[in-house]
Amino acid sequence: VLLTEVRGKHSLSHSLSHLQFSSLRYGGSTHSLTLSHLQFSSLRYGGSTSCLNCDTWTVYLDLYFSGSEYYGTTDTASLGSLQKEVSSILLTGISPWTFYNGPSYTGSSVCLYPSTDQDTDGAGSVLNIGLYPDVTSVGIYDNSIQSVRKGCWSKKVIRAAAEVKAQGKAHNGAWGHFKVTDDQTKPVSGDDLLQDA
Repeated sequence: VLLTEVRGKHSLSHSLSHLQFSSLRYGGSTHSLTLSHLQFSSLRYGGSTSCLNCDTWTVYLDLYFSGSEYYGTTDTASLGSLQKEVSSILLTGISPWTFYNGPSYTGSSVCLYPSTDQDTDGAGSVLNIGLYPDVTSVGIYDNSIQSVRKGCWSKKVIRAAAEVKAQGKAHNGAWGHFKVTDDQTKPVSGDDLLQDA
């Protein structure tokens, strides 16, 4: 579960404290969740709902995994309603994925690995995740991605740099949140998938 905290004059955050819940059910189990006084713009599940470390990708309309989403586990020649509308990406599993600025795996491309973090529980279960909360931070133009292919099919290879610390863990996963501030950079846009280095 990803909780995205947004603060500042540009935020569209809403307090979830009125929901009055102290636990969250996922993966067949109920887990304690402390929200304290934080304000969140999104609360959503990331990855497969049936397999902890399956190879998956999810693209999001907005930064920091917010807005509409499109989820997949296989090659996808068209992102449907999110075609050329992607601003953030979440990967799970061990496979890299190649993202293209053209339909049907054409145009400029970039290979992304799910290497932001690896969480291992006491029983040895592993969850590999790759969090790309702002595609422009890894040189991809905002709103340029049109298709996704499993594997690394690009000369441009990127491994997520940011390490994410889990706020809570259970036998079948982990959860945490991101803090977004006003000094966040504004996304760029353009026809080319990759920005010049």
